Amino acid sequence: MPFYPQYTYGINKNVSQVGHLTLIIDEDGNKFWYNSQDLFQYHREDGPAVEGADGSKHWWINGLRHREDGPASEYSNGIKEWFINGKRIT
Repeated sequence: MPFYPQYTYGINKNVSQVGHLTLIIDEDGNKFWYNSQDLFQYHREDGPAVEGADGSKHWWINGLRHREDGPASEYSNGIKEWFINGKRIT
């Protein structure tokens, strides 16, 4: 579910500044956290950087899928994927 803010002209969205992060909530209720310095990089250190309205969650740090204490992606269908610094761990 990649989301790139540069392609959202004319789409209703809620944009908030939270510390050094930018939170964008699209019209479907999906939440996307970005490093405010680079809106092309998903980034959040204290939770998932992408939260789907369908219940999926994806942890990203500096544009790379990353989570050390669990799966970096949890899909709404129950599938889980582990990544460290963008590299998939099997």
